[in-house]
Amino acid sequence: MEPVPGRHCPAAFGLRARDLAAAEPLAATTVLVAGGLYGNRHALAALQARAAAEDGAELILAGDLHWFDAEPEAFARLEEAARRHRAVAGNVELMLADPAGGDDCGCAYPGHVDAATVARSNAIMARLHRAAGAVPGARQRLAALPRWLVLAVGGLRIAVVHGDLRSVAGWDFALEHLAPPGNAVRARLGARRHTTAETVRALCREADVAAVACAHTCLPCLARADGVVVINNGAAGMPCFRGRREGVATRISAAGPAADALYGVELGGVRLEAVPVPYDHGAWLAEFDALWPAGSAAAEGYRARLVAGPPLAPAEAVLALAGTAA
Repeated sequence: MEPVPGRHCPAAFGLRARDLAAAEPLAATTVLVAGGLYGNRHALAALQARAAAEDGAELILAGDLHWFDAEPEAFARLEEAARRHRAVAGNVELMLADPAGGDDCGCAYPGHVDAATVARSNAIMARLHRAAGAVPGARQRLAALPRWLVLAVGGLRIAVVHGDLRSVAGWDFALEHLAPPGNAVRARLGARRHTTAETVRALCREADVAAVACAHTCLPCLARADGVVVINNGAAGMPCFRGRREGVATRISAAGPAADALYGVELGGVRLEAVPVPYDHGAWLAEFDALWPAGSAAAEGYRARLVAGPPLAPAEAVLALAGTAA
């Protein structure tokens, strides 16, 4: 059977946790991990300002920098702004790096995501491919991005990936998959899979990390299992919570908590927390509407979220996985 574009996970996206275990970590005191900017240059500017204002903070882009910027000038402008930051590849970058790529978004959407969403994402990717192809050197830069980083913050080893510890486009660390059976968000989204605490602990043990910072699945979450943490920032360039016109990034710091943290946890003296990314909403919405008018794939799929946020509250994003001590 032919793989369905947008549903399957290309073999080239695979990760091996044991490769992370062998990696020499990058030492840091404070990092901001921002996956899912989705073409929002105003969110990137907000993150750059925040990193500059916090002594020694480093911004790491965790994949899917591009998405709505499906026009050569907008694509090139964002590439130029992002070039000075460390980054890992997301599924968008890996698909764009292949000049033979086309209308497959590489999202590896699980079964509970409806077919219309998959089709719209494939249509967005087809247009984005044309934009990337018109920007000299863009495909080569995207192809050179690593698929993971390992950080040493305080005494902790922390993995930065786009998806999960098995794939760049993996959904193991989606909010709805980490949520236990009976959880309201899980039921609302219709999730069919479940990532158990035992799975999280085993993957982290194989990768020799105490925490994973990721994105990919568009909804943020913080999941605690005994001794390990998964923190997914959802989207830095789109609203992540109901009624909040701002993105979310992950802040990891051995220098103490952030005053504006939405939620967080301390592990081994290191804070892992979600922080808001309050970008210029009016300017970004105007740019989005110019690029994606009413009736277009992105307008149909995302505009309502850009205006009102998804039906999620910050408290719903925090999970204590089964078997975790209180």
